[in-house]
Amino acid sequence: MSSLRTRLFILWLAFSGISLALAIVLYGVYQQGVDVRVREAQATLHAACEAVHARYVSALDGAYRPALSSAGRDPQLERLMDASLLPFPGIEGGIWSAAQGFIAYGYPTHGSASRKTDIPVAEQPLIVEAVERATKTAERVELLREGQRETLLLTACPLPGAPTDQVVWVLKREAQSSQSYEHLLLGLGLLLAFVLISGGWLGWNMTRWSNRLRRIEKALANYPVDALPALPMVGEVELNRIVSAVNLLSQRLAVERESAKALAGDLARADRLAALGRLSAGVAHEIRNPIAAMRLKAENALAQPDAASSTAALSFLLGQVERLERLTRALLAMTQQLRLDVQPNALSPWLAEHLQAYAAAAAERQVVVRCEQHVEHWTFDALHLGRALDNLLDNAIRHAHGQVWVRAESAHGLLRLSVEDDGAGIDASLQAQLFEPFVSGRPDGSGLGLAIVHEIVSAHGGRVSALPGRSGARFELEIAWRTS
Repeated sequence: MSSLRTRLFILWLAFSGISLALAIVLYGVYQQGVDVRVREAQATLHAACEAVHARYVSALDGAYRPALSSAGRDPQLERLMDASLLPFPGIEGGIWSAAQGFIAYGYPTHGSASRKTDIPVAEQPLIVEAVERATKTAERVELLREGQRETLLLTACPLPGAPTDQVVWVLKREAQSSQSYEHLLLGLGLLLAFVLISGGWLGWNMTRWSNRLRRIEKALANYPVDALPALPMVGEVELNRIVSAVNLLSQRLAVERESAKALAGDLARADRLAALGRLSAGVAHEIRNPIAAMRLKAENALAQPDAASSTAALSFLLGQVERLERLTRALLAMTQQLRLDVQPNALSPWLAEHLQAYAAAAAERQVVVRCEQHVEHWTFDALHLGRALDNLLDNAIRHAHGQVWVRAESAHGLLRLSVEDDGAGIDASLQAQLFEPFVSGRPDGSGLGLAIVHEIVSAHGGRVSALPGRSGARFELEIAWRTS
């Protein structure tokens, strides 16, 4: 699909084509007017020739021989020319003889006080050419010579009834219409000015439009979607409407984000209440077993009151008390509402700190932990998300056969943090309830680690998922960028 700039350029080309067509039409109309005037002048010259011929036949007979004066002209023929051309303003002419040359000349409408007798010198070669051709062909000859200011029209007619070498010539100067020519130039100039001014105006407006559109694009590109500022107006009515629509959309998105955040909190509380029933049953089961074992051990120690039995019973009791204490801390972490302190964090030192904390446990189990980091900074609660990472690292090291991979990357505006091991993988029977409290695949596990991970990630507005790894289990956390 073509851009607006291209379509406007095509429109300007169409206007230019129409202007060119109008210029051609104007010139054609002007030229047509010139041609009409030339044809009218030629018809007038033909009529003048006929008038000379008619008067010659009526006044003189065919045996008349010119009687030339000292000036080389025949006075009687010149009077005939004056009388014949008087009804035709602007036409001059004469009679030419092949033997004697110009023998008569008349220009009765010249307008001067005295009679004009001199034949125009500049036109004499053209007159001689015309009369000689008329003498040879015995036919009328018409010549036309266009000049910058006037058009010269010449007609030579053999004179019937006279000696065969006599030819009448008549000449008329048709001045170019200066007013029509000026109108033509004015019309062409206006069309050219329209094409140039419209092209310049269109280019200037498109440049200004593009610059202001780039300002909007730059303002949108410099901020994340959830933190768009109010865009300033740019001074174009159409672009201001777009800016207003974007600002309104940004405000609606902010309201919807707040609503979504509140709804997420409500859903989390509902999930927490729904899980409370399951939690109570799990707590009762987890506490009842250590208490029953402690009671049995104490009764056995009382039945055999020797020092060795008492020492073994006390050691066992301390172990069960420690187990109950861990369970209590985990339960407190589950029941207390998380208060996040979201700040920009550098991932390199944060990952290094938590990996170093489990370096000894990994070395003891002969597990190699590898880390790949492809993002430098992100916003999250470093303390709570660190607890989630610790739980995942602890699980991965306990289940790994020798390899654990930690990877941090950014994809689609999300921080993707994954922990993967090469162990036996996740039991299919536990997959559906994996993130619920007291669900564990280890006999000595409390089943609260992954539930705590789920709570922390959900509090960040993200999600955690268990995926099949290269050979074992892979847990993936996705957290969006948030303003602190």
